[in-house]
Amino acid sequence: MKRPFVYDPASRRAPQVLANLIRHIHDLGTTAMILVQEPTRTLAQNAKWWPMLNDIAKQKQLMVNGALIWAKPEDWKLVFMAALRKEMRVAQGIDGGIVLLGGSTRELSIREGSDFIELLYAYGSQHDIVWSEPLERDP
Repeated sequence: MKRPFVYDPASRRAPQVLANLIRHIHDLGTTAMILVQEPTRTLAQNAKWWPMLNDIAKQKQLMVNGALIWAKPEDWKLVFMAALRKEMRVAQGIDGGIVLLGGSTRELSIREGSDFIELLYAYGSQHDIVWSEPLERDP
């Protein structure tokens, strides 16, 4: 399957790109469905939150199955994704237990990625997390 054309409404060229696309579809004498969606998270956002998740994992224990443990950054990511989304789907595991579904940061929009980073900062502030990277300052 071909990769779909992604129209970024935030692009300053967006009106012209969309007009050209519609004209091209019309010239072909065919119809098409155009899906307008926010672009997904950036690689810079991804590179920002993994060190933050590592910092949290090294400095804070997580309550798992009634016991405080030193959880992996991947586990903390799922906890923060659940907090960001305000809801997670839960499935029964093959051998019992539960599995959280839908915890992928890959599907976050750029806006949601920013919200995810802000959530990490807020948690860090409330729990005295010392960040390994200095806070970014506005110029």
